[in-house]
Amino acid sequence: MSLFSSSDRKKFFLVGLSQVFLSVFDLLGILLIGIIGSISIYGIQSKQVGTRTGQVLEFLNLENLMFQKQVAILGLISAFILIFKTLLSVFITRKTLFFISRKAAYMSYNLAKNLFSKPLSDINKYSNQEIIYSLTSGIDSMMTRVIGSFTTIFADLSLLVVIFIGLAVVNLSTSLSILLVFGLVGFSLDYSMKKQAYTLGLSEAMFSVKTNEKVLEILNTYRESVVRNRRQSYIDEIGRIRFGLAEVVAKRSFMPNFSKYVMETALITGAILVTAIQFILNDATHAVTYLVLFLASSARIAPAVLRIQQSANLIKIGIGNIESTLKFIQDIRSGEKQELNNLLPDFKYEGFTSKVEMGNIEFSYSKNSEFSIAKFNLVINPGNHLVFTGPSGSGKTTVVDLILGIITPSSGEVRISNKGPLEAFREWPGAVAYVPQDILITNGSIWENVAIGFDFDSSHEQFIWDALKLAHLDDHIRNLPEGLHTQIGERGHKLSGGQRQRLGIARAFFTKPKLLILDEATSALDGETEFVISEAIKSLQGKTTVVLIAHRLSSVLNADQVIFIDKGEIKAIGTFDEVRRAAPSFDRQAKLMGL
Repeated sequence: MSLFSSSDRKKFFLVGLSQVFLSVFDLLGILLIGIIGSISIYGIQSKQVGTRTGQVLEFLNLENLMFQKQVAILGLISAFILIFKTLLSVFITRKTLFFISRKAAYMSYNLAKNLFSKPLSDINKYSNQEIIYSLTSGIDSMMTRVIGSFTTIFADLSLLVVIFIGLAVVNLSTSLSILLVFGLVGFSLDYSMKKQAYTLGLSEAMFSVKTNEKVLEILNTYRESVVRNRRQSYIDEIGRIRFGLAEVVAKRSFMPNFSKYVMETALITGAILVTAIQFILNDATHAVTYLVLFLASSARIAPAVLRIQQSANLIKIGIGNIESTLKFIQDIRSGEKQELNNLLPDFKYEGFTSKVEMGNIEFSYSKNSEFSIAKFNLVINPGNHLVFTGPSGSGKTTVVDLILGIITPSSGEVRISNKGPLEAFREWPGAVAYVPQDILITNGSIWENVAIGFDFDSSHEQFIWDALKLAHLDDHIRNLPEGLHTQIGERGHKLSGGQRQRLGIARAFFTKPKLLILDEATSALDGETEFVISEAIKSLQGKTTVVLIAHRLSSVLNADQVIFIDKGEIKAIGTFDEVRRAAPSFDRQAKLMGL
């Protein structure tokens, strides 16, 4: 409940009060049924009704009517009260469920906002499936199984307390009999099932996450799975996980049925015991009257106790489901957060300068990490074409992530246009573009993939075509039946690998950036297309600052500045020839490439 605001907690309190109020209607209906039983017994015997029954009839101005009419009128009143209470309960329950569902949506939104305002290093602490589960099923379980079940328990407990107090005033032995029968049954069921419910909840969450992980794993490595003949292995593993989940779901689904059968048995046993006790303690008239009262109240109490017990199980299952989600929420809500906004690019970027400054940067991924960057200093001037190169694991991508603000240095400062990276991105969205080595293609149209994250705007169509032209993809798209609105399928399977790569490059060109950062973005292109794209990037020199991570030295030849990095340090900086002379390992690599 600490996740809710004070105003939301007040709403829950008001819902609780309304449930107590509704319980009074149940009590009145039950007592009227008891009075009907009493009147019927006395009427059949042609006797005068008891004192309390007579007072009720007098209050309702029914004392002079025949007992048949008294029973009919009281029956109608009782039916009206109980039906009215049921309708009010439906209304309040519906409002409560809508409130809980909306809060679940808002909580998912808020959690996503907290998550994606974190540095990448914090996000990478969790697997993709853990994040997806927490943002979706975890939140839903928390709201419906835990919070929703809690409101049900509170409503039914209010009903039980009100009915017990009311019956105690009328007949203490009946009230105690009800408390004894249903209290023992409810306590026994809860005690025997709560540990199992919690364990089932944990297992269900674990199996759900594992299933998703394995399905995504085979989808993302399908070609490798075919070549290595591991598809059946994946299928068997997914089957084992699903059979484990099926057993957990079956056990969880059977729990309410078991409780129902126990409650039905308890109701029959209780009626027999109450009948015996009442006939021992009272005459036949009173015994039958109190038996009617017991049966009438049991019709409301038994379902309430059953709902309480099942809701308690749902809470235990839900807590098992959301244990990791609660920890995830606590972690994400604490610590460093970055300010976010939703400004759109204006394609002009007035006041923006593409100068990048890195001063005395220090960074390591963890205290025990062997890799670190220390006293890293670099200035990238506007219009420059700069290339980072070096062996694998040398720190090239880390330096670029620092420039992008994806990770935060432990000391030192990165400035873009004399502002922190994230501040610059917020003020001039689209002025900086990034092309990763592995391009993500979404299940959508050409338009949606180039202008990813932006809504369709016909005024931007020319920007799309300009970007596709630079990426050497416009002719192909114009020949498609639906042009920009052609659907390209999951992960762009309707396009070739090179076309997907060019689509990612067009995505970067779309906002007409002043600073373009590419992580070996031409790696999947054929030689001719790579040359065309390289020429397009080269044409940006002087107008757009280009920063390139290069693994192939052919990308380095035309750079204004080459930076050779090894073990997080700049080992050499200058033109291609200058770096060859200063860095022997770079020179050896160039010779091997025939350069």
